[in-house]
Amino acid sequence: MPAWTTAPAPHLGPPVSAVGTSTTAPAPAPASKPFQLKPKSAQVVPIEEFQDCECYGHSNRCSYIDFLNVVTCVSCKHNTRGQHCQHCRLGYYRNGSAELDDENVCIEEL
Repeated sequence: MPAWTTAPAPHLGPPVSAVGTSTTAPAPAPASKPFQLKPKSAQVVPIEEFQDCECYGHSNRCSYIDFLNVVTCVSCKHNTRGQHCQHCRLGYYRNGSAELDDENVCIEEL
C-alpha cells in the first residue's frame, strides 16, 4: 500500500436494514401547534412609576417592554427620539451649546 493511502473507515454499526426490527411501532407524536413568540403589549405608565426612566424632560410617559426587559420613553417631544429621548429626530441636529434636558437641544437643519 502506498504511503499516501489512508486506512479504511472503522465499522460504524449494523447495516441500516437491521435497525428498527422491533415488532411494535413507535407511538405517533402528539399534535402540536408551531411555536410563535407573542410579545405582551407594552404597558405605558406615568414616568413616576419607573425609577430607571430618564427622558431628560422630553417625555412624561414610559413603557416597560417585558420581553426585552427595557424601560423606554414614549412620545418624545422637542424633536428628540430614542430610548431616553437622547437623540435628535431626522432633519434635526444636536445643539452643542444646549444641555440634554434643554427644550432646544435639537435644532432644525438649515
